[in-house]
Amino acid sequence: MNRMQLNEGASNRRMVLSERSVGVALFCLYIFISSLANDMVFPSSIGSLTLYLFLGYSVLYILLNKKLKINRIIKWMLVFIAFCVFTMLYSPEKGFLSDSEFYLLIVNFILILFLSQYDININDIKKISWANILSGGFLIFILFARGNLTGFSTSNRFGQDLFGNSNILANLLMKSALYAIWLLVYSENKIIHKMVLTLCLVASYYGMFLSGGRKFIIIPAIFLYILLFFKRDSRGRKHLVKYTGVVIAIVIAVYYLIMNVPAFYAVIGERMESLFSFIRTGHSISGKSAEIRATMIEIGFNKWMDSPIWGYGFDSFKYYNRLMTGHFYYSHNNYIELLYDLGIIGFAIYYWFYWKLFYVAWKGKNSYTPEIRAFVIGIVFSMLVFEYGAVNYTVTSTQIMLFFAYTLLKEPRYERRYIDE
Repeated sequence: MNRMQLNEGASNRRMVLSERSVGVALFCLYIFISSLANDMVFPSSIGSLTLYLFLGYSVLYILLNKKLKINRIIKWMLVFIAFCVFTMLYSPEKGFLSDSEFYLLIVNFILILFLSQYDININDIKKISWANILSGGFLIFILFARGNLTGFSTSNRFGQDLFGNSNILANLLMKSALYAIWLLVYSENKIIHKMVLTLCLVASYYGMFLSGGRKFIIIPAIFLYILLFFKRDSRGRKHLVKYTGVVIAIVIAVYYLIMNVPAFYAVIGERMESLFSFIRTGHSISGKSAEIRATMIEIGFNKWMDSPIWGYGFDSFKYYNRLMTGHFYYSHNNYIELLYDLGIIGFAIYYWFYWKLFYVAWKGKNSYTPEIRAFVIGIVFSMLVFEYGAVNYTVTSTQIMLFFAYTLLKEPRYERRYIDE
């Protein structure tokens, strides 16, 4: 091979890397803008524009490279979507793209498909993590400066006006907190970076307190403990006792804040007390949220037992829920939702991928760094806990996190074990 051919090959590689970097940058822009484009900070049309820019560029990128990459996570999503479509044959929910839940499945699939084309690595994931962190932090800081973070109560929780549902905002802030915790624990950050991460983490928790979402403030603590479980010092030693003390101290501090700061107690403190009361006695002190959710879990599980293999069809629980409780919405429990709607087959298809991620990361002690193993196992375990109180299988940010976990297990530096084996 002569020098001209070598130069041409190097030039082509630089061009491909440049094209790939543009795609990653556009996705970072979309992530950063998406939570801010709520018609209070930026017009929602700007959020749509950044999404279309990423999608349009990705189509062009695929056409120019004349290659569509199909990896294990794409195959898993296709199988799951296909089974969901099959169950629509006997579901009372007959919507396809017109139905919001199925529409979200398709959107998630397209996003993950296009992201897969760029062969993103751990550095790209950290850039996207920063986009998530700054997005959540900027949102809270801007709203705080405008005076929009006052006057909330259990009946008027923060996020209702922004997203139509306070839990949507709380979920966004929770994911921002998870990325911030990961970078704080494992990345070699400069002091200024650590300060920014800490400020954004505090801002995310401030917003989560005002949103009143109990599970959202618990999950980051679980994630932090798992990250610290895998962390080693420069001599390869663990400090589990010290880290356990740190996590306990943080939990106590958070509990003290939500129970003693009036602005927090009015939103999250009362709801937390109500949850503890329900756990102890089976009855809530104020409100019926915990009791309603427990009822939905019970009726969903009992009815699923009548059709355990196939379930009752995609997104069908809300119809049965309306008949039994008068509430026309999902079960607030991912396990019951999938079992009732898709039966044990759909349930197994979905959670197979969780198990695969966990298994490969857990067994890959000599194949992956603690940073990678901690992230993968932390995300999988945290989501498994989270999904007891939330329907999560159509949430875009969760599917992106699972994609990141999958991608980290494909890092070229650790070729001894692959998730696709």
